Amino acid sequence: MRPQYTPSLEYLAGYFDGEGCVSMSARPAERSYRLKVSITGCCLPILQSLHTRYGGNIHEQGRSVNKQLYQWEVGKLQECATFLRDIQSLVIEKRSQVDVAVKWLDHRLMVPVRKGKGSVSYDLDLAKRTHDALRALKQVSY
Repeated sequence: MRPQYTPSLEYLAGYFDGEGCVSMSARPAERSYRLKVSITGCCLPILQSLHTRYGGNIHEQGRSVNKQLYQWEVGKLQECATFLRDIQSLVIEKRSQVDVAVKWLDHRLMVPVRKGKGSVSYDLDLAKRTHDALRALKQVSY
């Protein structure tokens, strides 16, 4: 059995820069938005260490040419915020996306949750701007 591997935050930031994604989906029928952080890769021990450290889920993503791919994803607000804040100062390529997401999460975590469909208690305009900004940041051409 392999020993538990605990990668450094610098390693995780680099791994996220190369293989990770921060995205936000709109749910028009519910007038709500959902932020998600994910990393897809073939090194299951790294993804398991992320799961142990930050929560979320791991599932099989399919296969590349010769390897099984897995995806770690986290959608709970506090788990996303903890992970993104931990790597925020260390990411390079996706720094702007992380900054936008952390700003949204800071707002969202300060707003109490309301129960019931259509009873959003957070700033929907800020949510839409965040959603649009994250989409635009993914359209970078080199």
